[in-house]
Amino acid sequence: MRITPRGIVNSANADDLRHIRSTFKRENYLRIPAFIEPRLLAVILKYLQRAHFEQSEYGEVGRELALWNSPVVGALHLLMNDPALLEFVRRISGCGPVGSFTGRLYRMIARPGMEFGWHSDLIENDLRVGVAMTINLGVRPYRGGMLQMRRMDDKAITEIPNAEPGTRLSFGSRTICVIV
Repeated sequence: MRITPRGIVNSANADDLRHIRSTFKRENYLRIPAFIEPRLLAVILKYLQRAHFEQSEYGEVGRELALWNSPVVGALHLLMNDPALLEFVRRISGCGPVGSFTGRLYRMIARPGMEFGWHSDLIENDLRVGVAMTINLGVRPYRGGMLQMRRMDDKAITEIPNAEPGTRLSFGSRTICVIV
């Protein structure tokens, strides 16, 4: 599965999909290296270098720098809502139909007060499917922290190092996450 300038390309066969789904079920996350095709990633990074990120707060959860009004944000939302990608997420996660993706583009920096505490992205009685994803859009590997997650009904913590630029991490719907 890759995002290219022409949209989503899925080269996984039935055996690949079974293996990917069992890995997701066991690990509760999936890493897709080079999810964004390198030439497309280069264009995105060019625009992000000039972008103006604004500080955004999420109550007790944390703070980050977010990019709200940018052609890059619109392009990524369009690509992330490709029906082929939504179907891939449904098949891998075992969720019901996935109607759409909503998200934000943000920058995490190593600065006091710019971190996220333990939280779940789901709200009680939430109707969302709740499969989350993150894509590293940095120019080099991020060395400032790690994604930690655990199931809401478990205390075991899984630590996932931040991926190389262009890599996607998807994680399950009943997880609590923290970026440290």
